[in-house]
Amino acid sequence: MWWLTLLLARWAALLELHLQAVHGPMPPARVVFYRRLEPPSPQPRTPLLSAAERGQPEAERDTRFLANSWAMFTDYYSYAALAYFLLIKPLAVLIPTILLIAFFPVCLVLIPLLPIYLRAAAVYGRAQARVAAANL
Repeated sequence: MWWLTLLLARWAALLELHLQAVHGPMPPARVVFYRRLEPPSPQPRTPLLSAAERGQPEAERDTRFLANSWAMFTDYYSYAALAYFLLIKPLAVLIPTILLIAFFPVCLVLIPLLPIYLRAAAVYGRAQARVAAANL
C-alpha cells in the first residue's frame, strides 16, 4: 500500500509539473521509479567531470525491482511530493478557488470588473505554478 502511495505521489508530481509548465519554464522533472547504475570505477571519482569525459561508459538503467523500490522509499522526493499533495496543494487551491468562484457572478454583473477578475485568476495560476515548482 505504501509503495503504491509513493509511486502515485511521484507520478502526480510529474503530471503537476507538466500541467503548470503553461505558466512558464519549470525545473526538470525527476524520474518516477528507476535509477541509474554507475559503472565501477578503478580511479577516484571527480565531480567536475562526467563519465564520458573520464573515459568511462555512461550509467545504465537499473532494472531491479527491489533496489528501485528501496531507492524510492529512501528518496526525499517521494515524501516531498506526498507532503505537497496532502498539505500544501489543498491550501493553495481550495481557498483561492472558493474566492474566485464567489466573485465570478459579481464580475459578470459588473462588466468593468471582469478584466480585473481575469488578471487576478492569471496571477493566481502563476503563483500556484511557482508553489508547485518550489515544492516539487
